Amino acid sequence: GLARFAVSSIPINQQTQVKLSDGMPVPVNTLTFDGKPVALAGSYPKNTPDALEAHMKMLLEKECSCLVVLTSEDQMQAKQLPPYFRGSYTFGEVHTNSQKVSSASQGEAIDQYNMQLSCGEKRYTIPVLHVKNWPDHQPLPSTDQLEYLADRVKNSNQNGAPGRSSSDKHLPMIHCLGGVGRTGTMAAALVLKDNPHSNLEQVRADFRDSRNNRMLEDASQFVQLKAMQAQLLMTTAS
Repeated sequence: GLARFAVSSIPINQQTQVKLSDGMPVPVNTLTFDGKPVALAGSYPKNTPDALEAHMKMLLEKECSCLVVLTSEDQMQAKQLPPYFRGSYTFGEVHTNSQKVSSASQGEAIDQYNMQLSCGEKRYTIPVLHVKNWPDHQPLPSTDQLEYLADRVKNSNQNGAPGRSSSDKHLPMIHCLGGVGRTGTMAAALVLKDNPHSNLEQVRADFRDSRNNRMLEDASQFVQLKAMQAQLLMTTAS
């Protein structure tokens, strides 16, 4: 059933799957570490009205703190993925209107938008971060950029700090293409920002339980997380 919503055919854990208020499951999981929710993780929504409506309803109903799109511009064009977070659209009952806020920081690599969502009486504005220079299966160009990005995600959380939510509400929603490598790396970076002493092997194991056994499978991305952790521990020690 979920195949109609996600671009990727990666199997996911149905126990942690996010459901809309009408009970419909979406191809998104709540990633947890040490029993605490960290982020919502999914693959790029499929370019169909159904899939995009479900994705937007989820952002609205769960009042996600921000939307983090890690799919590069090249990959979006190559795979003809819908740039749904830019401009104005109507997907079923949901209307979107997105305004670009900034694109200057970190070597032009991150665009920020504010996306207004409305569905019936419900309205919600979500900050969007689009990271344009993160290649699939590879780390970001620098460890500093990963840390900077984690800071941006935490700071755009107008609902309070991530890791404080006890449910699947008010969390950052993160997706790349398949929702395992870059997405897992980004979520793990948020964990490290909350507590640099976190055991990354345990983070990986918990994320695999939360979504699927391919989370954080790319060695080079894991190496970058280790480097970020070392940097954070050095800073906290000094």
